[in-house]
This record gives sequence, C-alpha cells and structure tokens, in this order.
Amino acid sequence: MKNETKLKKLMGWLDKNNIEYSCPSKEMSKYKRKKRSDLFIPKFVISVRIDDDYTQKWYRAHCDRNPVVIRDTDTPRFLIEKMQNTITRVMVNQQKYYMREHDKKKTKSKGSNVWKSLALR
Repeated sequence: MKNETKLKKLMGWLDKNNIEYSCPSKEMSKYKRKKRSDLFIPKFVISVRIDDDYTQKWYRAHCDRNPVVIRDTDTPRFLIEKMQNTITRVMVNQQKYYMREHDKKKTKSKGSNVWKSLALR
C-alpha cells in the first residue's frame, strides 16, 4: 500500500474522531515541501511526515513537536495505533503540566495567606 493512501486513511480516522488537522505541504512547492510536514495537528502539536531521504533531518528539527513518520513497512492499523499512542502521551503530559501549575498556584496562595495572617497580629 502506498504511503499516500495510509496518510489518507489516517486523515479519515482523524475526521471520524473530530480532530482538526492541516496539510501544509499541499500548498508548497517541492523545495519548500522538503522541510514541511505532510500533516499537522495543532491541538496536540503533532507533525506527520511520509518517509523519504530528508526524514532524519526533519525528525531532528521537529523532535519537540511529537513527530510521527509514515514508513513503507507500517500498516494503516499500526499507523492509527501509533497516532493514538502519541495523542495519549501528549494528553498525559499536558495534564501533568496543568496539575503542576495548579499545585504551584495553591502553594503560593497558602504562603500569602500565612503572611497576611501574621501581618494582622
């Protein structure tokens, strides 16, 4: 199966699950496409690219954007599972970040209340 077909199946799965995505490489020339993702999911900051000669450089450049590479050996089912795992990992990391921020705010508010109570005495 062609990698473009796998990408279309992935797009169908994203549509089915109401996940917004964009395809920036369709609007670009071949030169600019070399440096771009084939699919980008802004909500989870996930970049998807079909495997080619430039993929290793692209992967290193996009390692902070949760890159997913579509390889020749991947089946559509495996690709969807890989995307599900990536989305789950991103959501867990976001939740950890929000919980840490919430704890920081709680700690700050407790500390300021202590100082306020000491000032009232």
